[in-house]
Amino acid sequence: MQQNFDKLAIAKSFDRVANSYNEYAKLQKKTGDTLWKFKPKISGKNILDAGCGTGLYSKKWLSIGNKVIALDISKKMLLKARQLKTADYYLIGDIDFLPITTSSIDLIWSNLSIQWSYSFQNVLQEFMRVAKPQGYIMFSTLIDGSLKEMKNAWKKLNRNYHTNNFTKKCTIINSCANLNTFFQYQKIVFYFSTPLDAMKSIKNVGATYLYKKNYVFLTKKRINDLKKYWAYDSFGYRLSYYIIYGLIKKK
Repeated sequence: MQQNFDKLAIAKSFDRVANSYNEYAKLQKKTGDTLWKFKPKISGKNILDAGCGTGLYSKKWLSIGNKVIALDISKKMLLKARQLKTADYYLIGDIDFLPITTSSIDLIWSNLSIQWSYSFQNVLQEFMRVAKPQGYIMFSTLIDGSLKEMKNAWKKLNRNYHTNNFTKKCTIINSCANLNTFFQYQKIVFYFSTPLDAMKSIKNVGATYLYKKNYVFLTKKRINDLKKYWAYDSFGYRLSYYIIYGLIKKK
C-alpha cells in the first residue's frame, strides 16, 4: 500500500516537539523496550538507528560497545540526539531513501518509524540494501486497526474525514515471505479522561500529521459529539495501537 505522505510536513511536526518528546513518548518506549528483548548479542558492530528521534535507543546500542549512526528526517530531533550524545554519527535522512552505502550496516534498528514511509515494501528494500550479508533488521511499526477509536469518532463528526491507513499485517508478512524473519504482535491500549487528552497524546510526540489535514474547529458542540462517538469504558476513553515486531536475518 503506497502512502502519499508530505515528508516535509512530517519533519516539521517532529521538529516542534523535539525538546519535550522524551517526556511523552510512552508508546515509543513500550515498543522499543519490547523490540530490545529480541536483539542479537552483538558488540563492536555498525548500527543504524533508522528514525532515531531523540536517540533513546541509539544510546542503548552505543552503551554496549557498538558504532551507531543516528538517522532522522527531523533536524531538531537529530539535534536533540546529538546534544544527548546518543550516537557516533548523526545523519539527516529519509528511511525511504537512505543516504547509506550498500552492504555497510550490521544491524538496522527501526522503532515506530516505518509507518511514516511510503510503503513497507519500499523501506524493506532499502533496509535490505544497506544491511551486510548475515546482518540484521529489527523493526516495530503500527498496523491496521491502530487509532481506530479516533478514526471512528472523527468519521462520525466529519463525513469528509480521511486517514492514511496503516499497513495490514498480512502485507508485512507477505513482503517478508522469502526472508528469515521472526514476528511478534501486540495490542497496546491507553486510556484518557477525555478525547482531547487522547489527541494531545498524539500531538505531544509529533504525530499530528495523522489527523491535522482533517482538522475542523472544535466548538463545544463538536467536543461533546466527540465524547459521544469515541469508544469509552469504565477505564476512560480508549486509544488502541496494534504493533508488529520483526527480526530479519539477511542471508
